[in-house]
Amino acid sequence: MNSSDIALCLSALVNIALASFLTAHFRRRVREQVTTESKAKTAYSWLCVGVGVFSGFAVFLGATTLLNLPVGHGEVLIAAPLLNLLLAGVLIVAGRIVIGWEPVKW
Repeated sequence: MNSSDIALCLSALVNIALASFLTAHFRRRVREQVTTESKAKTAYSWLCVGVGVFSGFAVFLGATTLLNLPVGHGEVLIAAPLLNLLLAGVLIVAGRIVIGWEPVKW
């Protein structure tokens, strides 16, 4: 595993961790009836897109700069934001399901 792979994995882990925290936060707010489910899902979706952009740019560039990691020819500078935005899309779908989850009542 080279240094750019480490920075990509680090930014993806930050993206997953922040999206998981947001999912738990909005799920709790819906269960406590502080906000409606549709408002929580909309806010969660926009925040996940923001987290994806943050993880793609700031975390990746911060990791490569602070740890003085080489980025090779630079193609990873395009791949990191795209990977994190695609990951954010997957996390949005999963999080919206979890936020609106209702236990089955028999």
